[in-house]
Amino acid sequence: MGRVTNRVDPAALGDLVAAPRRATLAWEQGGELEVAPVRYVGARGRHFVALAAGEGAPGDRARASLVLDAGWPWFALRAVTRRGTLAPCAAPPAAAEAGAAWHELLAERVTSWDYGTLHEEPAP
Repeated sequence: MGRVTNRVDPAALGDLVAAPRRATLAWEQGGELEVAPVRYVGARGRHFVALAAGEGAPGDRARASLVLDAGWPWFALRAVTRRGTLAPCAAPPAAAEAGAAWHELLAERVTSWDYGTLHEEPAP
């Protein structure tokens, strides 16, 4: 018997990545953890974020975690988290809002879950 899990393949949440209800970025800066909502644009497997005006900007090559989230109700508890490094973005994708300071998240690890699809994983 395996264990019950909410983990899913990130590809199963393509609709969420295409139009997340919420996008939040956490990063370390000066020994402190910063967390802020961001504007998110995904384009051809790349992930771009921009903070709202007035938010502190992450430094170049900051370690960061991006959470794309679907909502509060139990069966809407779906999310994709990407962890990696932020890089300044000289040319954001066409869908990006002009005038914002865009960064690209160079993801090293991806985790995704969907509580509406609780299922048993086979034992290793």
